Amino acid sequence: MKSIYKTITITTVIILIFIAAGFGIYFSLDKYYNRPITKMPEQILTQQKTKMIELEKKSNLNIEERLNLAGCYITLQQYDKAIDVCQKLTTVDNRAYWCLALTYDNTGNYKQVIINTNQILNDYPKLPEEKLNTQMQIFYQLRAKANWKLKKYKDWFINICKALKYAVLDKTLIILQ
Repeated sequence: MKSIYKTITITTVIILIFIAAGFGIYFSLDKYYNRPITKMPEQILTQQKTKMIELEKKSNLNIEERLNLAGCYITLQQYDKAIDVCQKLTTVDNRAYWCLALTYDNTGNYKQVIINTNQILNDYPKLPEEKLNTQMQIFYQLRAKANWKLKKYKDWFINICKALKYAVLDKTLIILQ
């Protein structure tokens, strides 16, 4: 009877330790994912504003210029304009999905982040091998963050594991802001 009691007590203690560790990880990650976005330096904002004005003056923008314009809008927090530009580009360039995912991440629309990162991940293995691991790591981290925000912890775990797999392949861990 004593050995059964010891086994139950030891098992209970181990379970409580795992639960406490789980809560610690949860609160650490929740704090990480909810931290304020780093403010852009004024010099970069000024450069982006100048670039945006130049691009908006042009009448016939090519795909690269439209993607750059969307990037300017994202940096300057003009998210509605970025979404408008990117949605028109999705039929001709899958990089527009990346801009959409970033925009929706900044607006807190995490369901759209997942939809757009899914589209990216379906199309993206067309990248050169040396860039693929880094890009895939970033895409999976962004999708993991969206899953965390939506309280889809199983999907978060799957995406974090995939991001770490690409980090190991690339020998570089990228920390998203």
